[in-house]
Amino acid sequence: MSTNRLRRFISSGLVAFGALLPVAERPAAADGPGQAAAGPGQAVTYARGGRSFEGFLVAPPPAPGAAKKRPAVIIAHDFLGLGDYQKEVARKLAREGYVVLAADYYGKGVRPKGMDEASAMAKSYRQSVPELRANIRAAYEFLAAQPNVDATKIVALGYSLGGLAAFELARGGAELAGVVTLWGILENKNPADLLKPGTRVLVVQGTADPFAPAAAVSAFEADLQRSKADYQLVKYAGVAHTFTVPAAGTNVGSGYAYDAKADRRSWQLLLGFLREVAPGAG
Repeated sequence: MSTNRLRRFISSGLVAFGALLPVAERPAAADGPGQAAAGPGQAVTYARGGRSFEGFLVAPPPAPGAAKKRPAVIIAHDFLGLGDYQKEVARKLAREGYVVLAADYYGKGVRPKGMDEASAMAKSYRQSVPELRANIRAAYEFLAAQPNVDATKIVALGYSLGGLAAFELARGGAELAGVVTLWGILENKNPADLLKPGTRVLVVQGTADPFAPAAAVSAFEADLQRSKADYQLVKYAGVAHTFTVPAAGTNVGSGYAYDAKADRRSWQLLLGFLREVAPGAG
């Protein structure tokens, strides 16, 4: 698969989920600094240690009688960096009643220019877990501070490398209602660094995902068991990486492929998990 095609199908949230028309990403009127108002969402900036990061924040429209503070989701991007894919997932979850931050943990304006650069950046973060953890923590703290967010009901959701970021956020002590990864990178560089007992977890993987072979999935499950996590591990037979992205095509042998059934099932699993661990969105 070519670099350009891979970037298109991973980054294109307009293709994913069947969106046919682009949604303008303009700053929306907000009730306070950095707070997302009703509408398509807005770019927001937060900082850590002198570095700036640019995420994408979106919230559901205010509804009569709705709680002032809502549950929230932080989305951690794949190895290509924050793009349209994550932003469209954020909009979709906002329509379900959640305040959502599609986080940036690479840095403002830092985006890989090709597959080699993306792979090198991903390798760097996988080898420098403290940096990854600190960067995603900055995004979490920004989201938790929003006046329309119930900070006791934040769920971390990660795709691919973002799955590792979501779990490192939890291992680092962030107060999360739950952790989710779909087609994630499943690893723990420090086996002594465990989740808090009782952490609620949803892991959804394909058995044909070359980035999460059976041995890695088994080792990750053992890690969850040692953590005494309240976890669900769902495996889809014959399903590859990027199974939620329609533009990935159907060539499972390439390692990247869309699967409509897995996409549909995993979305319902995600919504059910969110309603269980972070109720109050509706």
